[in-house]
Amino acid sequence: MNNMKKNTLLITILTFLCFSVINIKAQMPGGRGAGQNMNMGHFYGKVVDASGKPIEAASVQLLQNKTDSATKKKKDVVVNGMLTTKKGEFSLENLNVMATYKLKITAIGYKTYEQKAAFVLNMAGAKNGDMSSMMNAVDKDLGNIKLEVDAQQLENVTVSGSRSLLTMNIDRKVFNVEKPYQCRWNCC
Repeated sequence: MNNMKKNTLLITILTFLCFSVINIKAQMPGGRGAGQNMNMGHFYGKVVDASGKPIEAASVQLLQNKTDSATKKKKDVVVNGMLTTKKGEFSLENLNVMATYKLKITAIGYKTYEQKAAFVLNMAGAKNGDMSSMMNAVDKDLGNIKLEVDAQQLENVTVSGSRSLLTMNIDRKVFNVEKPYQCRWNCC
């Protein structure tokens, strides 16, 4: 009988500890420990040209200004990025919702596009029990982003070519007599 009481007490303690750990994790943002970031933000959008056609394979980078541990100076660091799809779409996920970012988009033939990006959390709505406004704030649509054409004109282009001195055909070697022979060693 004494053993049975000990086993019941042990099971009760283990059950209590198990539910306590689950309850603590459920109350932390994202189920993580208190010291970790809330990485649950999401930016998405579409990159188009002036006519509205999607731009495929444009480079989309999300930069954050951080202190370099070696130089102790602030610099922009890429924290997330991707190339746009055939439809010009991009999606950057698992972002810290408390950070401020700079969105940088580059594509061949277009000017570089930069814009500040951040999540705006509605804490007043959360206090009133409106969690939908909080969820909408961490899932942010940046809309259609238009890139301007970067038109650069070349002043002069000179294309020059020359035939090789020796051409090897299947049945013979052909020497080009139009081009004068130049000695490699400048002894002639």
